[in-house]
Amino acid sequence: MLAKLQKILAAGFAKRPARRVSPKPLISFTFDDFPRSAWTAGGAMLMARGKKGTYYGCMGLMGSSSEVGSLFTQDDVRELHSAGHELACHTINHTSGFSVSAKDFAESCEKNRRQATSLLDEGSLRNMSFPFGHVTLAAKRMVRASYDTCRSTEPGINVDPVDLSFLRANPIYSRFDIQGLKHLIRDNARVNGWLVLYTHDVTESPSPYGCTAGYFHQVLDSALESGAEVVTIRDAFVQFRDTAIV
Repeated sequence: MLAKLQKILAAGFAKRPARRVSPKPLISFTFDDFPRSAWTAGGAMLMARGKKGTYYGCMGLMGSSSEVGSLFTQDDVRELHSAGHELACHTINHTSGFSVSAKDFAESCEKNRRQATSLLDEGSLRNMSFPFGHVTLAAKRMVRASYDTCRSTEPGINVDPVDLSFLRANPIYSRFDIQGLKHLIRDNARVNGWLVLYTHDVTESPSPYGCTAGYFHQVLDSALESGAEVVTIRDAFVQFRDTAIV
């Protein structure tokens, strides 16, 4: 109940409302934890269609493994960056906002940004997602000024005015009926919304938090057929007007 209350408060307050200059349907494909398969399989499918994805990585976990498989390497980071995909922030060690203070959470984000910048020698991580979808109002207030957007795992379509510090997002998990996602994609086109999708591993035997290549391919096909512009979080953000923190 406490976790649910935390999310309700985070969704309702400390907003960064924004509207697009030219409303049109957008879809962003994102990957949490950045398993290698998200790049080698998911990235390959996106690039085959001329599209890019956003990869939320924890620099402190680079080269390790988890329940979603082997995680990204330095070469993966450099390759996706060179190919025009987006590397984004997911804290340094996949820190839950429910397990630490807002100050410690913000410091974990800062450490992740510094390490990523040193690896790429340019730029910084301009977007982030909350690990596990654990968002507190205090953490949201603490980090929102450091990023262009902050992404949750609360489902739904982002419609104007969008809260850039609490983007809603929807899972691409093979354990869920794909018809629900296809319906959501059609709804997004109808309301000219911004649909953010996320998954983890993309393999033939995915974790509960991933999908098969065939499943991902179907979702990508549906997104493209809907007429939506498929863009990274970074490239979607620039289509919004100046924001005001409230």
